[in-house]
Amino acid sequence: MNSLLSVNPESYEWRVNQILKITTHQHGTLKEKLTQEASKIKEEQISTVFYPKEFTVNQQEQTVEVTGQHITYFGKKSTPVETLKTFRLSWIISNNGIILLKDFVEVKHD
Repeated sequence: MNSLLSVNPESYEWRVNQILKITTHQHGTLKEKLTQEASKIKEEQISTVFYPKEFTVNQQEQTVEVTGQHITYFGKKSTPVETLKTFRLSWIISNNGIILLKDFVEVKHD
C-alpha cells in the first residue's frame, strides 16, 4: 500500500516499476492504470500519503481491503485534502507458491 499511495512526482514511476515486479506476468489492467496514474501525478504535481487503519482479509476471494487516511497535495504550496478511503488488493499464488499482486482498486462507498 505504501508503495502505491505514498508517492510524489519524482518517486511514482520508480515505484510503479517495483510494483510491476511483484505482479502477474500479464499485469492485466494494472499496468495501464498505474501508467495513467503516473502521468497524472507528474502533470498535476500531486503528492500523496496513506496511513492504513483497518485491514480486512478474505482468503477465499484472495483479497485484502485496507481503509485509512489518504492525504493529497496538489502542487507544491497547496492545502492538503484529507479523506478516508478504502482500497482492495487482490492476489494470486504462482506455481512457485509466491504471492503476486493481481489488481488494486479503490472501493467506493456511496
